[in-house]
Amino acid sequence: MPETVQEAYERIRKTPSFSDSDELRARGFESGSIVYFASPKFTTEDMMAAVFMTKRSAPKTLPIQLSDTAIVNVAVSMVRPVFSEDLATMQELKDEGTPAKEPIYHENPDWYIEGWAVDMKANDGTQPLRVRAYVFSDNPLDEARPGIIEAQIIPQNPDPFGQIGYVRGS
Repeated sequence: MPETVQEAYERIRKTPSFSDSDELRARGFESGSIVYFASPKFTTEDMMAAVFMTKRSAPKTLPIQLSDTAIVNVAVSMVRPVFSEDLATMQELKDEGTPAKEPIYHENPDWYIEGWAVDMKANDGTQPLRVRAYVFSDNPLDEARPGIIEAQIIPQNPDPFGQIGYVRGS
């Protein structure tokens, strides 16, 4: 029988993980729930459809992986583009002796997403789990598919100064 999201979360919570809390906080994550890093199970078109083609009675959802075995379907409630600095290009220019005078940004934005897991309830069983994800858009192998995704069950009582656990998926 497949592992549930709650079972996977409890297993991962007990597993040693590394943390770069400041960097994760800058991308919108909070302590109190593990951040899971994986390849996305959706395309950029799927993400746009989940925002612009969804209906209340039949939401278009995104499959978001929260552990090695748990994938939840998320009805998107908010998407925000994030234009991040192209640090590799800026370092190349600096190494060549012509440092950039101002930041250089990636052409395509990354995406910050929040939504509700339509197929999973919170521990108290009264409402669906809230999920957040940061989607890195850079994928040199397939322009239609985002590069990687970091996802987290939004904690109900985050500690603003706590460590954020981080687990790399398989």
